[in-house]
Amino acid sequence: MSDLGDMLMDAVPKREGQQEKAKSNPSPEEQEYFELLERALKGAEYLERKDLTKEQRRKGELLYDALTEKVLELRQRLDGEHRR
Repeated sequence: MSDLGDMLMDAVPKREGQQEKAKSNPSPEEQEYFELLERALKGAEYLERKDLTKEQRRKGELLYDALTEKVLELRQRLDGEHRR
């Protein structure tokens, strides 16, 4: 995994059993979360490429920032639902 991907994974709170439950019978929001997380990891790997032009990197960083913001917002919303 890329360094950016590792940092993203470290930012995601881990709850024992929660991820397994979500994978076995995910709610629509949990499914969206895992899909966004997968896209963010792919984006992190893309941004680590050495052959990107400045424009490609700039666009990639903007997309990555927006995507990780969505991932974190959805994670907070899911955490709030699991506390109820």
